Amino acid sequence: MSMSSIPSSSQSGKLYGWVERIGNKVPHPFLLFIYLIIVLMVTTAILSAFGVSAKNPTDGTPVVVKNLLSVEGLHWFLPNVI
Repeated sequence: MSMSSIPSSSQSGKLYGWVERIGNKVPHPFLLFIYLIIVLMVTTAILSAFGVSAKNPTDGTPVVVKNLLSVEGLHWFLPNVI
């Protein structure tokens, strides 16, 4: 009997099989990066529309959310992507 025909019934074999199935369903890392950028841009547009801000812990000044979908936001975002 060859080694490939022996079924793996151990817990680690089942775990590795599950991880492999999930890993095969995950999109390419480039697409994940693009999806996260889109989510970030939409989130900043929503938060800036509501005027959300946070307090800078070092000096106490408010930090306002920049809308990355605006012209000013795109001018800031494109050179600073990397």
